[in-house]
Amino acid sequence: MSERFYESEVVRNEMGEMQQLYEDLYNISLKFPTMAKEDKREHIEKTMELIAKQKVFYARISLLALEDEEAREIKLRLDEMTKIYSQGKDINAVLTDMEIKLKQWKNELDKS
Repeated sequence: MSERFYESEVVRNEMGEMQQLYEDLYNISLKFPTMAKEDKREHIEKTMELIAKQKVFYARISLLALEDEEAREIKLRLDEMTKIYSQGKDINAVLTDMEIKLKQWKNELDKS
């Protein structure tokens, strides 16, 4: 992939933030069923933050794919894998579906 993409301080920071969110969410996911209501809300909000970052990252790689062959190949693989594991949906649809579900869960938490 183009060095310009990964050399960008913004991209590097976002990738680091996504990695940290992945780790944080992984570490607390197993405890989700027994968490206090506020902890569940925080978990949902962190997951929504991660999804937002993933959308931005995908948009960036999509733009770079217009001019960079390696980025185009990576985007194609991402798109193909997403379709395989999501019954043909594209990555933005999958992420949006996840956001909708998380918002529903958060609303249910707020009502209880």
